[in-house]
Amino acid sequence: MKKTLITVFGLMLLGTGVALAQYERNYSFSDVDTNGDGQISVDEAKANPDFIDEAIYHMFSKAHGDSVNWANPMEQEEWEGLTTH
Repeated sequence: MKKTLITVFGLMLLGTGVALAQYERNYSFSDVDTNGDGQISVDEAKANPDFIDEAIYHMFSKAHGDSVNWANPMEQEEWEGLTTH
């Protein structure tokens, strides 16, 4: 059982890494900030079919110092600190 959980967790982390690579390769801040308000809400991120929930959680937790407040949008500076765009 323990090995199974470790394997599943490892695959989840691998999937998150692949999803984060999608953020970095393809999407600039303005691509994700669909309403043009200078912030990315969780709803805006989730509206993109290429972003998986695990990657969104990871991005917002890193942007907000590992404490996710879903009501707190991500600023452009935070996005650029986590991606190459």
